[in-house]
Amino acid sequence: MIPLTVENARKLLEAGEVYRLGYNCANRGEMFLCFDRIGQCPQLLEDLERIEHEYKNNPQEHHSPVMLSQFRKDLAGDKLFGFWGFTMDELTDAVGNNHNGYCAYEFDGKFCSGSGAEPLWILAEGETCEDIREDDVDYNSGPFDDEDEWE
Repeated sequence: MIPLTVENARKLLEAGEVYRLGYNCANRGEMFLCFDRIGQCPQLLEDLERIEHEYKNNPQEHHSPVMLSQFRKDLAGDKLFGFWGFTMDELTDAVGNNHNGYCAYEFDGKFCSGSGAEPLWILAEGETCEDIREDDVDYNSGPFDDEDEWE
């Protein structure tokens, strides 16, 4: 099993290939991905533009510079695009319906899925999400680790 990071994803993933990905952090499960590309999501960039406009044009609001910085990281960061499903049947349906969207996002140097920033792992034949041990996941790293961001 290999952690799927921003650093290694471009080397490991080939367009059109199917990968079985696992996660075992706050939640546990597996998904199948027919990889397409890594890039930014145009809809999220539009959201970021709207948010930045709101911050600029409403200075009386109590906007946090830390939150704006986090929005920029989250919305402008790289996404993993492709067809995906939790089963091969769901993956086949996604391909058949041409539902090619992003299934993972960049967070703290890793590609993650879900609202809990679940780090993704490429599972080898015979491996399951159960094989991802808790000590493989770094729970203490994150965007707010640096104390100076809170000053």
